[in-house]
Amino acid sequence: MSSRQDDKVWTQLTESVIGRLGGAAIEVTARAAAGSRTAGAAREITATWKRLDPAIKYRAAGAFVLTAAATHVAMVLPHHPPGAWWLILPSLAGALGVVLIALSFLAPRAGAAD
Repeated sequence: MSSRQDDKVWTQLTESVIGRLGGAAIEVTARAAAGSRTAGAAREITATWKRLDPAIKYRAAGAFVLTAAATHVAMVLPHHPPGAWWLILPSLAGALGVVLIALSFLAPRAGAAD
């Protein structure tokens, strides 16, 4: 598409009712998120997570995945003997958790020279 066609499509979109509603919804959502305590807390937690060492991130993610797999198995097993299909996902998640925890020992520490 040429620049002229792009401009024409953009003009049609911004002049359409759906385009104006979408733009207004985005604007309202952005203003609400800017003043929201919940969004502010989420930004703060995200910033804290980004400052962590990669080793800590891998270890935490691995622990979360292993906990999810163990919770799934603990909820499924007491009710009836599950078939193999019900144990495939937790076994894959458990393997991923073990790999993440193993990677946490190999990950570079913050400030380590390359």
